[in-house]
Amino acid sequence: MLANQNSIYFKYVLLYYLSQIISSGNVSLLKDRRSPDNLLDSSIASDYSKLGTMFALKNKSSNYEVLQEIVEGKEQTAFITAQYSLENKFDKDDFKSLLFYMGYLTIDGFYRGEVKLKVPNYVVKELYFSYFETLLKEEYKYDLDVSNIRSALASLAYDGDITELITCIEKVLCGMSNRDSIKLDEKYIKTICFTLCMLSKCYVVESENEVNKGYSDIQLLKRPGIDVDYYTIIEFKYLSKADGTEENITRKMAEAKGQLARYNDSPKFMGMDNLKKWAVVFVGDACVRNEEL
Repeated sequence: MLANQNSIYFKYVLLYYLSQIISSGNVSLLKDRRSPDNLLDSSIASDYSKLGTMFALKNKSSNYEVLQEIVEGKEQTAFITAQYSLENKFDKDDFKSLLFYMGYLTIDGFYRGEVKLKVPNYVVKELYFSYFETLLKEEYKYDLDVSNIRSALASLAYDGDITELITCIEKVLCGMSNRDSIKLDEKYIKTICFTLCMLSKCYVVESENEVNKGYSDIQLLKRPGIDVDYYTIIEFKYLSKADGTEENITRKMAEAKGQLARYNDSPKFMGMDNLKKWAVVFVGDACVRNEEL
């Protein structure tokens, strides 16, 4: 890996980036700081199988807890292990150290004697979520074709219609809610939506980013080299079936709309006439209301 003061880059991705510019014959892209149309080296896909192999090492349940925390955006801290053996104990610190040494996590500072770790870049982020989606499908046996998910995201990107995406989320949640060990809540709704959205190549997908003194659930924004007709912010609210009264649903919808309204004054979104903002309320595993602000 190569680094400057603010960022860390994979040298192979940098070389691929330069080769794409050279092969396109448009070297002015470097001067203008613009990206070529195709940014993702197909050889990166081989890292998917490596990631699966690592998560299957030793203490699988502990490793999967780390994966769950990563996809939920939780801050990771660890004592980086200098030497370890798979023949001995292999705890979360060891596993996070392995992810660090392999380039799937990188240092983001220090906290109380531990190292703070984060996902190094968007390509690796996509790998995590793609692998997480595969695990969900295996665990909960839901039958959701990736092509259907991409069709749903295309409908959102080019038609401004969120209906298909909501249907995909409901199908996953329905399978999860049949397990007594799963306690559905707002966090799960956001995680599932984020996971599905990461399978699309239409957008850069962001979550829980600070926007005008608030934190948006899901942002679907500009991806280099791809132009769509609509960008999207989604704010989710959740109620259990026991609490899913019309009064509570109306209250949750008002909360979601209030949060979305605050984003109108954010410099990040000002002037974006093609930005759609959706307030979505789930009761149990079903969406009972979705409204565009």
